[in-house]
Amino acid sequence: MFRMPLRRLVGRIAVASLAVAAPVALTPTVASAATADLLISEYVEGSSFNKAIEIYNGTGGPVDLSGYRLELYSNGSSMVSQSVVLGGSLANGDVFVAAHPSADPAILAVADLQSSSVVNWNGDDAIVLRTTGGAVVDSFGQVGV
Repeated sequence: MFRMPLRRLVGRIAVASLAVAAPVALTPTVASAATADLLISEYVEGSSFNKAIEIYNGTGGPVDLSGYRLELYSNGSSMVSQSVVLGGSLANGDVFVAAHPSADPAILAVADLQSSSVVNWNGDDAIVLRTTGGAVVDSFGQVGV
């Protein structure tokens, strides 16, 4: 007597049940979750000066960027090498992009800020998004390492 392996039997039953099931229309929905504060959503370190960082607002409301600054910690330093206070307002669900001014035109086309001092990192640097009051909001890399 031939016995079908259980795995194959279950697979055939599952396929058969799908074949007789009524078609179901699936409507895709966009997943979203509110964040407590801004966050670094993308980091670009391409060749040469193709560098950029993207900050996302998922707080549920607009954010005044003048209360935030980006800090660069170069070469594993625990001291800030460069910083820039951000400006403008960032709508909920929108992004703010800081890029190096010598980046590719495609990067510059989406940049909200161009900075050759802060947006000038390499592999052993850290980027910190901080409130102007000093609280760390988000970071990329490790400060002091």
